[in-house]
This record gives sequence, structure tokens and C-alpha cells, in this order.
Amino acid sequence: MQNSHNKIITVFILSQLIILCIFGYTPYPDSEGYIKLANDCLIYNEPYPISIKLTDLAFIWNIGAINTVALSLKLFHSVAPLLVCYSLMKGMTAWMLYKITQQITNTRIANIALLIYVLYPANYGEATSLLSEVPNIFFSLTGLYFIMCKKKSFIRNELHSNTQAAI
Repeated sequence: MQNSHNKIITVFILSQLIILCIFGYTPYPDSEGYIKLANDCLIYNEPYPISIKLTDLAFIWNIGAINTVALSLKLFHSVAPLLVCYSLMKGMTAWMLYKITQQITNTRIANIALLIYVLYPANYGEATSLLSEVPNIFFSLTGLYFIMCKKKSFIRNELHSNTQAAI
């Protein structure tokens, strides 16, 4: 049961990829806007926000998401590779959630948190749309995970130093 979290995460990623293969891209208002603006970027050969249309914009949307969509469209003429990347990000987010929860509490609670995350419909059912929340949550948890790893390493080094000093 020690590595059950890895099996759960693998099934989670595979289920997202299967859903993506079956249903393909699913439009959402934001992602449709990202695609439209990304296509404009390709037409004008500029990153978002496009200088010629800057005064026409009511507000500036998610710059990173739009430019990432534009890159995917330019390289692959599709958003499918980006959606596969998002599925992998969700899988890594699940893994980091497990590891962070395990460090803060224990393995049992980490498994419960992981199950709640992967069973929540939005986390596997929205693998077919471009949502800026996916990379946002992924990068936020990545930062927290690295902070916790550094802190754990710092504590381990301090304990080692104190043990060496005592000897």
C-alpha cells in the first residue's frame, strides 16, 4: 500500500487522456476567447496583447495563457498538445498535493486528500478545456513543494550539524 498514491495518480492521468481522446477539445467562454486572441497573435505575428488592437481591448486577458495557446497553434495547429500538457500538470499537482499533505500530516490523510482531488469531477472532467487555473494551481503547488523540500533539507542539515557538534 506504500506506493498506492502512484497508482492512483497514474490512473488519474490516464483517465484524463482517455477523456481527451474521446471528447477532444471542449469550448468554454474563456478558452474560446484565448483561442480567438491567439489566432490574432498569429495573424499579426505578435505576442498578446497585440499593439495594433491594444486600444480596442476592454481589458487585457490572461497574457500567459493566450501566448501559450498561440505557441501551441503555431507549432502544432492544434490545442491538443497543450491539453495533454495540462493533463500531465494535473497529475503532477495531484502528486505534489499528496507529498505536501504527507509532510504536513501523515500518509493516511495524504491518501484521503489525493482521493478527494482525483475524484472531484472538475479535476478529471475538464481535461478537455483550456483553463488558466490548471497551470496556476500547478505552479503554486510547485513553489510550495520546493519551499517545503528546502525547509526539510535545512532542518535535516541543522540536525546533522547539531549531532556532529555534540559528538
